[in-house]
Order: sequence, then structure tokens, then C-alpha cells
Amino acid sequence: MRQVGVGWLAGLLATLAGCLVDSDDPCGDELQPAEDGACVCPDGQQLLAGQCVPLEPVASTSNPSCAPGEGCTCESSSTCPTGELCDRYGSGRCTMAPAGLGNACGSAADCAAGEATYCETFSTRTCQVQGCKELGGVCPGDFLCCDFAILGTSLCIPPSTAPGGQCPAPGALVARGTAP
Repeated sequence: MRQVGVGWLAGLLATLAGCLVDSDDPCGDELQPAEDGACVCPDGQQLLAGQCVPLEPVASTSNPSCAPGEGCTCESSSTCPTGELCDRYGSGRCTMAPAGLGNACGSAADCAAGEATYCETFSTRTCQVQGCKELGGVCPGDFLCCDFAILGTSLCIPPSTAPGGQCPAPGALVARGTAP
């Protein structure tokens, strides 16, 4: 099952904020050191509001009557088969997710072959869709477009990581139909 999240942003903010670090235990109690020295949540978790929480799947098979490729009607990606997203702003049907979305990565080169070309290396280490601001705020499925000026890009964020339809700080929501 593909996992997508933006808990990495909280990790980035903590890094950029220059938090005090205990040199004997730089990652603290919740985080663990990664191979590159970054502090990350354990596998299957993401950093959200400063805490490691379980990752939520982009899509699940919570609608057993909908088989992959059937284009079932939907209200959210959580009711679509794994690997599909709800085209909530278009057809209202489950459609294939962009190629590579949620795939594990260590650098942009790992995402280059798919449609999700941005490697989020701060927390989830997954391929994400970028550049939605330049496309008028349009993202695949029911994802939201968040502009992260600090990163110099905009990313498509799953609704499960955007409580109340708001982008994680310091992201700014780019409304659909916004002229670039």
C-alpha cells in the first residue's frame, strides 16, 4: 500500500528553527537517526505537530465493492482502491494516482521516472507531486496545493495531512483556479 504524508515539513521547520540539541541524544525520545544523520520518525510514522504519528494511506480498499480500474464514484480517496485517488473536483470517480506517488526515495533521481518528481527527504522519504501553484492550484485527486516558499516549490498534499483544509505551516493554500 502506498503511503503519502507531509510530516517532513515539521522536521524541516525544527531543523530551520535551530532548536537546542542534546549532543548525547540529538534525536530525542521519539525520533531516531537516519543513515544521513537526519532525525526521523520510526518506519510507518510521520512527524505531525512535533509528534510521530502513524502514516495514513492515500487510498485504501474501504469500499470493497469498488475494484481497481472500475472508476467507481467517490467522495474521497479513502474510498478508492489502493493506487487510485478520488477525482473529487472533476469526474467524482476513482482514477489512477500519478505514477510514482508515494514511492520510497532518497533523492530526486529516484522520482525522475514518474509523475511525482519531488523527493521529500525530510521525513517520509517519498515521491510527491510538485509545481501545482504554476498549474492554478490543481492537484491530482482530492489533494490540496500548498505553496512552500521556504522550499521554493509547491506540493500536492493529501487531505489527511491538511486538517481543516489548511496547509501545514509554513505552507500557504493555493486555491484551485488561481491564476499562476
